[in-house]
Amino acid sequence: MPAYPITPTVIRSAAVVLPEGIRRLDIGMRHGKIERIAETLDGYETVIDASDCTVIPGMIDVHMHGAMRVDANTATAEEFDTLSSFLASEGVTGFLPTIVCAAEPKTLDAIRRISEACGNVGGADILGCHIEGPFLNPDYRGAIPRRYLQAGDAALVARFLAAAGSCKLRMTAAPEVQGVEALMHYIVSQGILVGLGHSGASYEQAMNCIHLGADSFVHVMNAMTPLDRHEPGILGAALESDAYAEFICDGLHLHPANVRLLLKAKGLDKLLAVSDSIMAAGLGDGVFTLGAGKVLVKDGDAKLPDGRTRAGSTLTLRKALLNFMNYTGLQIDKAILPMTRNPAKLLGLDKQKGRIAEGMDADLAVMDAHMNTVYTFVGQRLTYRRDAM
Repeated sequence: MPAYPITPTVIRSAAVVLPEGIRRLDIGMRHGKIERIAETLDGYETVIDASDCTVIPGMIDVHMHGAMRVDANTATAEEFDTLSSFLASEGVTGFLPTIVCAAEPKTLDAIRRISEACGNVGGADILGCHIEGPFLNPDYRGAIPRRYLQAGDAALVARFLAAAGSCKLRMTAAPEVQGVEALMHYIVSQGILVGLGHSGASYEQAMNCIHLGADSFVHVMNAMTPLDRHEPGILGAALESDAYAEFICDGLHLHPANVRLLLKAKGLDKLLAVSDSIMAAGLGDGVFTLGAGKVLVKDGDAKLPDGRTRAGSTLTLRKALLNFMNYTGLQIDKAILPMTRNPAKLLGLDKQKGRIAEGMDADLAVMDAHMNTVYTFVGQRLTYRRDAM
């Protein structure tokens, strides 16, 4: 954990991104919460001058595999702390380490290690575990090895839950895979969040799973069938339904026009910006791994050795925010919602996280004029300070 003490702290004279717009205000923090927001606040032990800065809610990444040569499938406690600290430097205050399905013993071990790391990292908080698979369509597997994919299995889900303990679980599943639709009620009843993806599902199959409790679509327009005029498919269900739609805003996974299309179809309230980053994030080009597979990164683009199949990204949410603003022309108070309020709602944490308001967790990122991170607070803990690095 960082050595910085938690003292009553005020962030002074910042441009504060509030739900109702941007205002120049002071933010007072005490006991891990945002205590007061006003034009002028006194009586705080620590004062941070942010007159040249913008304060945003801490960002939340619900789909990321790693960064800084750390892979969530194999990370140790020390490596999770490294990953957490890197994310804090990018303005992220909470995340779901995402594992690609592997042999069952390795998957269960990865879930246990993520659960043990919850509450024991010094940067961004681990808010749960996302398992990508194993109930996925082999034809849309992307970078996930075919040999680990299987039909829906309630007993396996029960073993996932046992390994997770109190750690929140999210799963990616394909509606058309044998047993998935029949399994939906059980999965959702256990409090597991279900995203639909890596799928060639029909429109009806995808909508049935939404009606049964699936809450989102995973990396929309990637690893799924495209829209057809006669068969809307899973993408048509993603565009029409009220479920959340994940999108990877790196300019590689989606053309900027498709980002704008998603915005028009879904509206800001139903978009989830994710990084889908792998261990190469924060580093340069080279050879890396995702789970047990090799990934080649060239010019920031992560692909399998075949040179055709993308394998996650090297994106961060800070860069995704800048891209999203550039592609859509949205101002930051609107553009930030898919990285803050919406993932908090998905996780059931919107009464605590995802916006700047009195009584909320003091999860805040202070950004300079170029949207580089200057300070990050997680529950008022100063987890990143640029001039201390």
